[in-house]
Amino acid sequence: MANEPIIKALQTFKERNESSEAVDNEQELQSTVVQLSERVQYLETLLTEVSKIGGALKSQTRTSGGDPNVIRLAEKLAAIDTMD
Repeated sequence: MANEPIIKALQTFKERNESSEAVDNEQELQSTVVQLSERVQYLETLLTEVSKIGGALKSQTRTSGGDPNVIRLAEKLAAIDTMD
């Protein structure tokens, strides 16, 4: 009986602490999702540019009769699917 006020105070403290931790975790997760989304957009942009370079290299090597290895590389780069 004498411990009941202490137990209630500890439970109240625990509930408040847990709810603030949940909010902090949610904000941290949202921040991480935003950062990852921005990173994905950046990488998609880079991948699109690599694909364009591959297309340009492919057309250039075909007209000049370039090295077959370079032609294969250019074809593979040009074929990269950027999921537009």
